Amino acid sequence: MGSTTRILSVMASVDNAEAMNSVLALIRDRDKLAQRLSSGETGFAFEYNDEIRTGRYLISDAITVMCFSVTDITPHEAYAIAAECRKMLEWGHTEFQAAAGRALGGSFERVQ
Repeated sequence: MGSTTRILSVMASVDNAEAMNSVLALIRDRDKLAQRLSSGETGFAFEYNDEIRTGRYLISDAITVMCFSVTDITPHEAYAIAAECRKMLEWGHTEFQAAAGRALGGSFERVQ
């Protein structure tokens, strides 16, 4: 975990196309993922961007989609966070923050 590691989160209603486009804007396969979410698919997805050292974690319950971005992390740290996420039963900023903290061996404070 770098000294500038941050967690950013956004949430959108699956039936709001404009909001969904905004949430998925930085995802590589956004068109395919948007199609799957619009058809009611639920679940967890993860990707890591080497160039900007950022992990992105998406979860959907077919009503809403949440995207968490964790900056300034290594690929190993990104996969460790994903492994913690796969164990989660409840999703929200606090729960994700705790999972990332467990994976990285630290903690995060919420900044508003």
